[in-house]
Amino acid sequence: MATKEEDVKLLGFWASPFSRRVEMALKLKGVSYEYLEQDIFNKSALLLELNPVFKKVPVLVHKGKILAESHLILEYIDQTWKNNPILPQDPYEKAMARFWAKFVDEQVGPVCFKSVVKADKGIDVAIEEAQELITFLEKELSGKDFFGGKTIGFLDMVAGSMIPFCVARAWEGMGIDMIPEEKFPELNRWIKNLNDIEIVRECIPQREKQIEHMMKVKKHLRGRKIRAGNWTFVFWLTDDYPVPDGVEINSIYNTIHAALYQMGFDKVQPIRKYCDNDKQYDAPPAKQMVREMLALAGSMCDDPVTLVVIAKQSTNPDMNRVLHCLNSRNNPVLVVEPPDDDTARDSVFRSVDSFVECTHVVGGGKTTRPQSCCYDIDSGSDPDPDPDPEEDAYRWTKRMIISWNAKILMSSKPSLLGDGGELHIGKITLKKTRSKAYSELKRETMAERSEEVKLLGMWASPFSRRVEIALTLKGVPYEFSEQDITNKSPLLLQSNPVHKMIPVLLHNGKPISESLVILEYIDDTWQNNPILPQDPYDRATARFWARFVDEQVYVTAMKVVGKVGEEKDAAVEATRDLLKLLEKELVGKDFLGGESLGFVDIVATLVAFWLMRTEEVVGVKVVPVEMFPEIHRWVKNLLDVDVIKKCIPPEDEHLDYIRARMESLKLKSV
Repeated sequence: MATKEEDVKLLGFWASPFSRRVEMALKLKGVSYEYLEQDIFNKSALLLELNPVFKKVPVLVHKGKILAESHLILEYIDQTWKNNPILPQDPYEKAMARFWAKFVDEQVGPVCFKSVVKADKGIDVAIEEAQELITFLEKELSGKDFFGGKTIGFLDMVAGSMIPFCVARAWEGMGIDMIPEEKFPELNRWIKNLNDIEIVRECIPQREKQIEHMMKVKKHLRGRKIRAGNWTFVFWLTDDYPVPDGVEINSIYNTIHAALYQMGFDKVQPIRKYCDNDKQYDAPPAKQMVREMLALAGSMCDDPVTLVVIAKQSTNPDMNRVLHCLNSRNNPVLVVEPPDDDTARDSVFRSVDSFVECTHVVGGGKTTRPQSCCYDIDSGSDPDPDPDPEEDAYRWTKRMIISWNAKILMSSKPSLLGDGGELHIGKITLKKTRSKAYSELKRETMAERSEEVKLLGMWASPFSRRVEIALTLKGVPYEFSEQDITNKSPLLLQSNPVHKMIPVLLHNGKPISESLVILEYIDDTWQNNPILPQDPYDRATARFWARFVDEQVYVTAMKVVGKVGEEKDAAVEATRDLLKLLEKELVGKDFLGGESLGFVDIVATLVAFWLMRTEEVVGVKVVPVEMFPEIHRWVKNLLDVDVIKKCIPPEDEHLDYIRARMESLKLKSV
C-alpha cells in the first residue's frame, strides 16, 4: 500500500471507462492516490509530457515512473501491490482474462456504441450486431458471480467500466434496452453483483451526468448523418480561407484535430494545404486538391475514408460536383465553410465548438450512387480529365479515379489459381510450397513434439512467427498446422470463434488467441528463458512498447503498401516518426529488452523481417541506415541468435509472397 498520497498520481477523465477501471483497482488495493482531472478536448501540457506517444488518459505516475494504457496500468497495480489480486494465478485463466479484456475494448465498446449511434444499416441491424458480441460475454459468465469466479477481478473492471457504466447508459439515453434480462440473464445478474460492491459504486460516474455526456457524443456522431471511414484526411484550400493573421498554424491544426475528435474521428492524418504560392504543382490549387482526393479515394476502394474539405463549396461548381460523387462512393465528405467576415472566421480557427458548427455533410449524407452508370474498367481507355457537361457526375468521377491512379491494372483479371496449385497474380507466380530448409525445420519439430502443444499459423505471418520464436526459445515441442487464411479450416473457426484469425495456440486442448496474449501465456507456463522482465515497471514498459509496435508502427506502415505519390510519402514519414521512438529506446542496448532477446524484440521482429523486407517491394527505404543506425545494429544482433534464424521466413519466398499480396490488393481495388 502507498504510504504517501503523492507517491501515486492518476491523470484521468471523469466519464472515461479507462480511467474509472484504474480507480477501481487502486481502491481495491487500498492505494492512496492523487487524482488529476483532464480535459480530453484541450489536453494539458502535463498529459502531453507524460504520454507523448498516445496523448490519452489514463496515465499513472508512481514514484516518478510513468505508465499509460489502462490494461498495462491494471497489471502493474496488481504486480506492485500484492493484496487483493485482480488477475488469476493460473496461466490459462490469466490469458483468457487478457483476451476477453481486449475483446471488450476493441470490439464490444466501439461496435456497441458507435455502430448503434450511427445505425447505417438500420437500428435493428445495429442492435443485432451489438448483441451478437455481448452474447460471447453472456456465455463466459454462466455459473459465475464474476468473470474471475467469486470475487471481482481484472476482466470485471474492464467490462464493468465499459458496458454497464458507460455504453449501457448511452443506450438508455437513446431509449434502447440493449441487455434485456430475458435475453441476457447472466449479464444482468453480474451487473447487480457489481453494484453491490462499495468500491465500484464509488468509482462509477453519476448516472444522469454521464447520460447527458453520452448524448452529446451521440449528437456529434449521429446528428450529422455520417459514417466515419477508417481514416480521416483534411484538405484545406487556403486561397479560399487563408490562415488568420497572428494565429500559429500549429494552434489551428490542434483545433481541427480536437474538433474532428469531438465529432467521432480519431484517426486524422496530416493536414494538406493548397495555395497559389505553392509552385510544386502544374495545376491551380483547387484542381490539384481534387486530383489528390480522387487518387486517395481510388487507392482505398475497399477501405472507405472520411474526407474533410475546408473550402468554398458554393463558389466552385466543379469541386462541388466531385465532392457529391465521392460522398456517394461510400467516402463521407464533410465541408467546413467559415464565415467570410474576418473576425468570425478567426474565431472558427480558434474554437473547437465554432469549427464544429461550420461543418456540414455534402448532400446531407444521403446521396446515392446512380444505378445507370458503369464504367468499363477492362476497356483500357484513357479518359479525358475534363468533364463532359452531358456526362453523369458519378461516371466522370469514376473515370477520374482510374485516370489519376495509373498503377491500377486496366486489363482483365487473370485466373488466380493454376492446375498445379500455384497462385498467379499479375506477372508473379507463387507456388504454395516452402523452402527445403523450412520444411526440414518443421519435420524436425514434428518429430520431437508431444501431442500437447499445437500452433495454428501461417508461414508468412509475423504474428505466427513471433509465437514460434517464443516456443523455440523455451524449447517447447509443438505441432505446426499451416492455415489457409483465405479458406479457414473448421479447426481454426472452432478454436477462435470470436476473431477467426491466426495464430491460435492449443495447449492440452485449451485454445489461446491473439499473439501478445499467447506470448505472455507461454512465458507464464514455461518458466525457463523468461522473455518478460520480472520487475513490474519494466514488465509494464515492455507491454507498452509491444502494443506500440502492433497498434502504431504496423498500422501506419501498412499504409505505405499500395500508395503512390504524396500519399506514400506521407505514410513513409509517419512510419519514420514512430520508428524514431524505437531508435531512441535502442541506444546503448543490444536488444530492446536489454542484453538478451526479450518480449519486445520478439514482437518487433515485425519491423526487422516484414517492414524492412517490404522496402524492396515498394521501392522506398522506410528504414534507411543513416537515419536508423541503432535499428540496423539491432537487426544484425537478431540475426546472430540461432532461434531467430530458424524461425524467420526464407527471404526469397517471403519477398515473392509480399509481391503477390500487393498485386492481389491492386486487383481487388479494381
